[in-house]
Amino acid sequence: MNDWAVSIAIASKPDEFTSVLIDAYTDLEDNTAPYVTARPPRACLQTISALPEVNDWLEGCKLHRECPKQDDVRLPTRLVDVGSDVSSDVVKIWHSEGTTGRYAALSYCWGGPQDGALQSGNLEQYQQAIDIKKLSKTIRDAIK
Repeated sequence: MNDWAVSIAIASKPDEFTSVLIDAYTDLEDNTAPYVTARPPRACLQTISALPEVNDWLEGCKLHRECPKQDDVRLPTRLVDVGSDVSSDVVKIWHSEGTTGRYAALSYCWGGPQDGALQSGNLEQYQQAIDIKKLSKTIRDAIK
């Protein structure tokens, strides 16, 4: 039997409109795959074997009208260069200097002062290396 799922969330208050959100996905081998294009979420994206799938997702976005275009966007002033070695525990700050390209962003609420946050006092050091072991688990997971 192939994996498939439908989840329904209903939110309402008395005398107000009820909204229903339905998510459906199936695996590629299922007969409904040509019609239900969403696939089951991967349990772990922290392996090198997940990179082709993530790349496919990003490439697929190029075909979606809803997804913003990714090519030739002006990069933010500073980015975290995660490199290509997924086993490395070191990343660094990179100044884009107005270049264009593609990048991924983490939406993250700091929730107050955090060890490892970029500040004017550590900018020069962080341009050389940032030990990701000193960052929060959420940020480490996003980097990996």
